[in-house]
Amino acid sequence: MRRTLMWATLGVLTLPIAIAACDRGTDDAEPCKLATPPSAVAHPDPSGVTVTEQGWSTVRTDGNHYLGVSIGLMLKNTTDRVAYHTRVAFQALGASGASVVLESQAKYQVVEVPILLPGATIAVGNTLIAGEESATDRISVTPAVTSWLPTGGPDNGLAPVTATIDARASKRSDDGAAAVTMTVHSGNCDQLFTRGTAYVWRDSTGKIVGGQIGAGADCAKSGANLGPVTFHLDEGRVPAIVDMTRTTVSPYCDLSNRPSGATSAEPFN
Repeated sequence: MRRTLMWATLGVLTLPIAIAACDRGTDDAEPCKLATPPSAVAHPDPSGVTVTEQGWSTVRTDGNHYLGVSIGLMLKNTTDRVAYHTRVAFQALGASGASVVLESQAKYQVVEVPILLPGATIAVGNTLIAGEESATDRISVTPAVTSWLPTGGPDNGLAPVTATIDARASKRSDDGAAAVTMTVHSGNCDQLFTRGTAYVWRDSTGKIVGGQIGAGADCAKSGANLGPVTFHLDEGRVPAIVDMTRTTVSPYCDLSNRPSGATSAEPFN
């Protein structure tokens, strides 16, 4: 069965977070206890994670009225622990070295990767909106891990969650919108909470040319593939030079739901 999900934008980039309904087990189910997230936030730790690839492109957003920058990167956990809640700060800078990001977009400049397993690499993307003629000269991305967890597995919600793209059903339209069809698979004993889906765009040579974050697919439990499901991404977000067959996609799944009442200083996903 194929399902289609829409990615809506209300004036500026927004991320509706779908809350995954979790079944914490039944009488017939195998014991499953998700790992307990840390109760206190540690000091952000920039060590242990590294950007292995990155790239960006200028795009026209919001009906072609504003310049924007599409940024993508691959982030690797180089440790033997689980990186929990890695915050990636994005910045777009003009020729003078000053930020060109609209003030109203400040709350969208931090994306949080909920779980990054030991040795694993994950896609991270974002699209920032600048002024009408505020061209980006360079970008910066700064990752920092909020907390660390010991190595886990399927019995506590720390097994891989992956997505496979159907390249034949995924396409970019002339207005910079895109439809991406994928199937998601989880190795976990229970369903986790979705925190969005990250896209990293590549050109025909495989070079990263941008990225973004969109609505999240359900983080299905072990043995339950979700899909194929199609996500529609808003116009003006996908660079024209993208080769959709080379797109890298990473579902973001968390042990707990995003706290309500988050401030603008916190990640928007």
